[in-house]
Amino acid sequence: MTIIRTLALFGFGVSAYLVWMKLTGQITSVVGCGGEGGCSTVLGSQWSQWVLIPVSVVSACFYLGLIVLSYKVSKSILTMAAFLLIMAAAWFMGLQVFVIKSFCPWCFTTHLVGLFTAGAIFWKARAPFKPTFIMGPLLLMTLLILGQIYGPKPKSYAFTSEAGIEKREGVKAHNEGKGRVVDFKDATGRVVKTYRLGSVPLIGSPDAKHILVKYFDYTCQSCRTMEEDLAVLMQTYPGQVAVIVLPTPLNRACNPYVSAGNDHEHACELARLGLAVWRAQPESFEAAHEILF
Repeated sequence: MTIIRTLALFGFGVSAYLVWMKLTGQITSVVGCGGEGGCSTVLGSQWSQWVLIPVSVVSACFYLGLIVLSYKVSKSILTMAAFLLIMAAAWFMGLQVFVIKSFCPWCFTTHLVGLFTAGAIFWKARAPFKPTFIMGPLLLMTLLILGQIYGPKPKSYAFTSEAGIEKREGVKAHNEGKGRVVDFKDATGRVVKTYRLGSVPLIGSPDAKHILVKYFDYTCQSCRTMEEDLAVLMQTYPGQVAVIVLPTPLNRACNPYVSAGNDHEHACELARLGLAVWRAQPESFEAAHEILF
């Protein structure tokens, strides 16, 4: 059983590292991936959790339990654990390839270790096959899959269907709260968007005649150029122009609508920092916004 414990210990170590990076918000800094790697995409997706619990936590607990149980547990239970490892590896590897379409080497290593561990269990246990070896793990995998698909979304992140802008729990919608209401209409005069200026980050006077809306990323060079152009516009027409600035990070770790391969490093962190300043001290936001660019 030594080989089983060794593999399980290695799997626990990898899973524990992913738990730490996930819980400390460092998924864009995973060793060997970087902000533009697939790790941030996989670890930031809805498939990285089960009912608000990071999958890496479940994996770490499973490997740790496997080490403990390998000393006294029956061969039948070990064999069931092996089938569960195979099913989990197939599910999560399939998600990376066909759904998330990004590759996380650390996650892949965890599943690969699971397959090797399953092989070692089959080799050492050699328990006579029983239907329960399949039915038990299949039931657990069904619960896992249903929890990932229909379970609650994390409270720290939710995304609007229109723009993919981060919206934290407790923050009012852009058309709620206090302040002047501004409507945007299409060519037919139909109102397509409404903003209440007291509930969104704003550069300039809320009494300005002309209100613009800017979706941007602090790490985007084109956004920086536009920021300079808007500054010139506001200087040319003082008090007449104001801009609603809505951070839209170009990184799939916090914005799943970004296409694969286009992640901007540190985009999520800078967006959160800007919004944090606006929420804590709105009067300081304009200066902070300029510094972040």
